[in-house]
Amino acid sequence: MPAISRQLIRLRVACYTRSTAQLTSRHWQWFALALLLAPAGIPIGALLRALAYPLDALFAAGHGLSWYFVYLLTTQALALAWVLPQRRPILGGAFMRYADALPIPRSARLAADLALLLLADSLLLGLLANGIVVSAFARAEPTALGIVSLLALLVLTLGFQLTALDRRWARLPLLALADSLFAVSLSTPSSHHAWAALGAALATGLAALRLRGHPSSAMRRTGTQRASGIRAWLPSFVGIQYDILKARPGATSLRLGLAAILAAATVRAGFFFEYDGRVLPLTILALAGIALVLSGFYRTLRAAHAPMHAYLAALPTGRRYWPLRDLLFVLILGIAPLIPLLPPLGRHFPATAWAGLALAYLSLLAALRLPLAIAGRQTALAALLLAGIWSGIAMAAVAR
Repeated sequence: MPAISRQLIRLRVACYTRSTAQLTSRHWQWFALALLLAPAGIPIGALLRALAYPLDALFAAGHGLSWYFVYLLTTQALALAWVLPQRRPILGGAFMRYADALPIPRSARLAADLALLLLADSLLLGLLANGIVVSAFARAEPTALGIVSLLALLVLTLGFQLTALDRRWARLPLLALADSLFAVSLSTPSSHHAWAALGAALATGLAALRLRGHPSSAMRRTGTQRASGIRAWLPSFVGIQYDILKARPGATSLRLGLAAILAAATVRAGFFFEYDGRVLPLTILALAGIALVLSGFYRTLRAAHAPMHAYLAALPTGRRYWPLRDLLFVLILGIAPLIPLLPPLGRHFPATAWAGLALAYLSLLAALRLPLAIAGRQTALAALLLAGIWSGIAMAAVAR
């Protein structure tokens, strides 16, 4: 590897580890809570087999081409959800804005990007290694076709992650073609055809990684151009908030996706339990989780407004101008998860139950603005405590 590539990788790794350490120190409460909530008493073997199931399902025989293609896209979407919130540290942050002005070869930049992606995917690579080990113990030794298939899965997933991070969308057609060929190799019973399709998929994926392209023009638009589309139809302050979230697609998509998953899972569980007495407590817990997830937007919006405090102080807007509008904006976002939840509740429970629950949920979402204002570094812990107290009170009210 050329010296410039090694130097660039070393500097990028230092930037990434420093950003990760700062993030961990800011949110240590969540990591501690995850350890406390980790299920105890589960045998290690059963846990490892459960973690290996997604990989086992992907390489299991007996499914059709469309099933493999959709499952492959779902797996890659989860990998995207893992790296998108880390976009800035992975791409080098402020350091790479300086490095972009230097005559660094494109191969060195690509090597550094892939090295940082592999470092950021450490957890996913651990799950991949666990799947290989569990499969080796459960069946025979991995075949050459299986090993090359894992390599192809890694290359294609890295390709989609890199495309989402640097926004060189010209890679997408090649990556979609590679996914299709990979699905063909998994679904065909003939080993010769499987090898041919797999080789073509791997070659196409590698070609996509090497493809020269330019970042999306959306990254270079001026403020006037960005005002078109959705932004032009919104009030000025809502347009600013919309642009703030749009500038952070990874964190925004992750929060909205988690809220949608919680709402959908609650509706499905309600039908499974036939909307008996267990559904309301379950809905209360889901709404508390959704409120905690969406309350993260308060921090995002506040951090984006912070550099403008000195300028805003000179305007006749008042100190509560943005806090109140941010509160209204997050409450509007919080209404969306209620749309799938309320109709089934309305068919099985009295209006006082579901309407009171909806109002209580919006009150909790509004109250979760307070920890950010008064709790300082303990914001996450205070928000979790507040949501826990709300859940207990709501369950006690429902049980009466």
